[in-house]
Amino acid sequence: MAIEYTLHLSPGNDPATVVGLVRSCLGDTTWYPPHVLDFDGAGVHGSVHVAPGKLRRLRPQTPSAKNGLEVYFRLDKIDLESATDSIARCVGSILHHASDDALLLFNFETPVLKRAKGKVRIVEGCELASEERLVLLGVPYAFGPVDIR
Repeated sequence: MAIEYTLHLSPGNDPATVVGLVRSCLGDTTWYPPHVLDFDGAGVHGSVHVAPGKLRRLRPQTPSAKNGLEVYFRLDKIDLESATDSIARCVGSILHHASDDALLLFNFETPVLKRAKGKVRIVEGCELASEERLVLLGVPYAFGPVDIR
């Protein structure tokens, strides 16, 4: 099974800006046509999408439910530790620059991080909650339960 994270962002975030932030964090210098919102580097690959209608119906409570963005991260199992560090850097960069609410899901279903009303909560014990990755994340946070709502 692949290891994947999905970051749901509320409406108002520009897809090109978000993919630029991710590419910068990953050191991805590949040339892509302007309409391609993919990224690949540092053991992580994925893409940025406007939330599809099907997902909005399945998860109407996520921040991306009304034309927000979804950032799909797929981790390279060969160097999982490094790839997870890259995810922390990418998510931190996006949270610094993106507007409003965000929700990070592990393997499409388990919430591990949520920003609501400007406050970040992280599930204690998740892969992003190590001391080193919290430094890479670089945002003020509190540990606690994270719900999808």
